[in-house]
Amino acid sequence: MNATNDNPAAPVVPRRPRGWVVGMCLAGVCALAMRLWPGPEILDDAYITYRIAENIASGKGFVYNAGEKLQSSTTPAYTLLLSLLPRAGVDVPRGSFVINALAGMAAAMLLFLAVRRICGDGRAALAGALLFAVYPGSVVYSIAGMETPVFELFLIAAGTAFLFRRDWLAAILAGILPLLRPEGLVVSAILGVALIVAKRNRVWAYGIVALLPLAAWIAWATAYFGTPIPHSVSEKQKFFTDPRFAVGLAGFLRQWAYHFYSLFWGNPVNGERINNTRYAVILLGGAPFALGYAYQIFKSAVVRPRALPLALAPGLFALACILGQAGLPFPWYFMPTAGLFIALSFCGLFALLRDGLARRPWGAVAAGGAVLAAGILLAGHHLAANYKWSPRVMPATLYDHVFPHREPAYEEVGQWLGAQGGDDRDIVLCAEVGAVGYFCRYKVWDQHLTQPPWAPERGGALVDKYRPRFITFMAIYPPVEEVKDQPETVRVGRSQVPYRKVFCVNKENDPRYTLPRERHNVLVYERED
Repeated sequence: MNATNDNPAAPVVPRRPRGWVVGMCLAGVCALAMRLWPGPEILDDAYITYRIAENIASGKGFVYNAGEKLQSSTTPAYTLLLSLLPRAGVDVPRGSFVINALAGMAAAMLLFLAVRRICGDGRAALAGALLFAVYPGSVVYSIAGMETPVFELFLIAAGTAFLFRRDWLAAILAGILPLLRPEGLVVSAILGVALIVAKRNRVWAYGIVALLPLAAWIAWATAYFGTPIPHSVSEKQKFFTDPRFAVGLAGFLRQWAYHFYSLFWGNPVNGERINNTRYAVILLGGAPFALGYAYQIFKSAVVRPRALPLALAPGLFALACILGQAGLPFPWYFMPTAGLFIALSFCGLFALLRDGLARRPWGAVAAGGAVLAAGILLAGHHLAANYKWSPRVMPATLYDHVFPHREPAYEEVGQWLGAQGGDDRDIVLCAEVGAVGYFCRYKVWDQHLTQPPWAPERGGALVDKYRPRFITFMAIYPPVEEVKDQPETVRVGRSQVPYRKVFCVNKENDPRYTLPRERHNVLVYERED
């Protein structure tokens, strides 16, 4: 007798999708929507990467200024990815916006899978993934064009691959991480130790695979630039190591605690918000989730060692970032592990509640329901408190911890400069080089002006030696007078090179600008001769 049912009249019962598929897709769609809805709001640093990517695509080399082999990128892998866009006829800023949104979607889906694998409960997994999807700090750096979302995705993917025993994939991803951000070395080291413990005698093969991308980049960058260390990293380290900016042990603990607190209640880390939030509020608001995170580390060590790299990565990453910056609270360094912090905290809270109710038949159901309810409520809190909904959807936090709306003024200046004629040999001294350089295409040098261009020693020395055609004076850096009150002509440096005021952009009547008008001005001087 034929075991198959060949009766054409037999009803076909469609298979219902499994709950975990629905949960994973829900988290991914939510993350994608939150990152596409606001539209792009590009920050200045992203334009640096865009310009290098376009120079690669046009054959000018891996450089910011044509003909100058200076290592200017902290994210070579992301830059190379974006360099493929012009060759496909895709605008780099727009393509970056879409890539970042897709990376956020994939990260949310992987977080769901990882937490579900660790704790075995789809509701706890959905709680963490949904809160990550709407977390304003993550959305900000997605729409801002930074490499953060792609770095975040690779970080989560590497830990998830190890969790699911895809060790070769984990090794490959660990090798790429430092090429997306230098801080990726922290997570690569964690995964490296985990692979050593897991593989023992066969670890060398995995080590070679993991080190190959980084070794290849170091060899090439050293030959091409003379050093693999980005210029911005070496310059910032001088700033970070200044003892005036050290916060001490108490300040370090406050920053670390606020970072954890901010994921669930507040906006991302910045110095003013840390200092203005009561320590008691920070500790009480973050304590339940810190407890969940700590309990998850314990559970991972005892029950599921494969989850330890994911569990340890957020804490050690934040530790390395704060110590490496001498305590300076720059929010973008904290963002890549925000999703893991959130998801693992919910995972640990679920395990804590479930273990506490282990003798109750309904214990696991109650624990999952409570954690999911908490995730939905906190997601709603972020949507209500940390987003602006009119005239367009926008994470309000974007303008709370970065200088608001610099880039439209920079773009206007860059386009004006580009319309003045000349070529890429003309030099522009500039306080921030991203948007101005991207739109004017001249040779743009960063001089970190914090005073009028005829005052700082560094600016004067550069003028004496190179006689740049333009100097920009950006009034976003206090303390300054309004740029419209600056003199019409100035003489710069010891050689008294003459410059005249040729352009001033003042956004005082633009409704997009929220800071006092003197902080929106950009002034341009041109060499008179």
